[in-house]
Amino acid sequence: MNAIIGLVNQDEADVLISIKPKYVDKILRGEKKFEFRKAVFKTKRVRKVFIYSSAPVQCIVASFEVEDILQGSPNKIWADCKEFAGIEEEAYFDYFNNREQAYSIKIKNLNIFKEPIRPSKHIEGFKAPQSYMYVDRNLAKVLEGSSSVRKSIVNRGMSRACATSFAC
Repeated sequence: MNAIIGLVNQDEADVLISIKPKYVDKILRGEKKFEFRKAVFKTKRVRKVFIYSSAPVQCIVASFEVEDILQGSPNKIWADCKEFAGIEEEAYFDYFNNREQAYSIKIKNLNIFKEPIRPSKHIEGFKAPQSYMYVDRNLAKVLEGSSSVRKSIVNRGMSRACATSFAC
């Protein structure tokens, strides 16, 4: 079950997603422009997605806007996204093994946090989401406001930091 923290308007929301550090690194370097999921958000509109780099990092390291969400068979999604998938083909198909549907979230306006954020400082009893969790607008402002955000430099194919090197 996906946690909802103070979500008021179910038509739009901010979301926190868990991603393995090796894939977060690729997102931050601009090598991965699509995040693959077996299921996507139930809200009609996601304003902002916060990236939680899972263990061993365990910090929120960046945020982005959703440009588009693609849906289709795993073969179709791979064909459309493989150039900037940031994942090996074999690992991709292992992830979607025996699935008829795949989803791909296209990343835009990536903002890398200068200082990563330890979620337990802002979310009482925080437990990392298995896939994603909704975050209310006030908490989203705290998360983004508590850390200065770097200029989005990934769109130019560069990054000054990698998720595995963050300490929070």
